Amino acid sequence: MNTKKIQNPGHQRLPFDSMRHTVGHNHVSRSELVEHATFNKAENWHGSYYELCIELGPSGHDDRLLAALRRLWSFPALGGPWSDRDSFGTAPCEVTVSGDLHHFYYGTLAKLDADTVGCLTCVAREPDGSDWLDLCIPTGMLEIVCDIQYPLYFESNPWIPPLNSLFVDIANHVHAEVGFRLAIIGEETSGLTDAASLTKTDLERGLFLLPETLARSLGVEYQSQLCSQGLYRIGITGG
Repeated sequence: MNTKKIQNPGHQRLPFDSMRHTVGHNHVSRSELVEHATFNKAENWHGSYYELCIELGPSGHDDRLLAALRRLWSFPALGGPWSDRDSFGTAPCEVTVSGDLHHFYYGTLAKLDADTVGCLTCVAREPDGSDWLDLCIPTGMLEIVCDIQYPLYFESNPWIPPLNSLFVDIANHVHAEVGFRLAIIGEETSGLTDAASLTKTDLERGLFLLPETLARSLGVEYQSQLCSQGLYRIGITGG
């Protein structure tokens, strides 16, 4: 079973700010974004992660990982990436892959309600497991623009379903170009399970995106929602 666990680099939190900005790999001026000092304020990055975790496949496939990274950061609602928070507001960097166990890129995510929040991606390469690509938002950032009630139940946190839908859209965007084994959405979902270990019981613990072959092997394709070509959505949706 997968034991991957992404560690929050500094456990940091960032402010959403109500603004629109150019995303993808276009240069974004500092005046169009959150203030540099605010983005780098350590206390704005505190909290657990709300995550989209994508299991790409067996570890060590550099070309697949690089293609997935580039595809994810090309999603229209994402700005960046930057290799560190100090580079915020400068021209986006070129993404690369390495043999490192963990590697981070920072950026911004424009939510459906027009607020923008800082986010990051983390690559996790398990020596005897899979390559994972995770998109993470510290819950401390969400606290600045959302009324967050702990624990994170849907009934008391109406911001969760729209964010889940946005993460599903990003996963679909990646899957259209780079197939993957599994995607999981929710709070601190990295390390929850992997495609080889997934059970029907696990599907009660989060929101999952399953390729057709995995959905059929679990016998859940008819209880799932087909959300893109060959990709099924199942689990706790929150609406």
